[in-house]
Amino acid sequence: MTSKHENSLTLDAADFQVVNYVPDSLVITEGQPSDQPASITHKAPKWLLSINCGRKNSSQVASQWVQATGGADNSYAPDGGANPPPKELNFYYAVDITTYGGNKTRLYLGQGHYSTTNNWWLGGVDVVAIDNKAVLAIGSGASRESFDLSGNHDYFIFKKRR
Repeated sequence: MTSKHENSLTLDAADFQVVNYVPDSLVITEGQPSDQPASITHKAPKWLLSINCGRKNSSQVASQWVQATGGADNSYAPDGGANPPPKELNFYYAVDITTYGGNKTRLYLGQGHYSTTNNWWLGGVDVVAIDNKAVLAIGSGASRESFDLSGNHDYFIFKKRR
């Protein structure tokens, strides 16, 4: 029998004012159970996200990820992400972000498998990843905000460039 697991990650992002789950955005390997929406809790400066669902990797889910995020260079995983995009993912879902500066973007959060852990991927059209380093750059002109990305298998740090 296929079972559900609590799949949690943390966004350490003091400059994020709002993080909202995008309804019906979960893409999961066929036949895997899931509960939507993902729960999101804000304990400043961290955002704790969790979704209950199955964990079976699939190349089809990873292929859909590439389309949703905008391409291979728009995928980042601090642990196990040296060769983006992911080849297989268990699932992914979208969140809409609003910064205190008023900029908005959609990010995709996906879970894969690397070594002995289930590692998380972050992606979106405003994410640029090269040589396992990544930046989130949103907005334009004087209101543009850039964040250096780092973290581990289940923890993303967004450090604003000043």
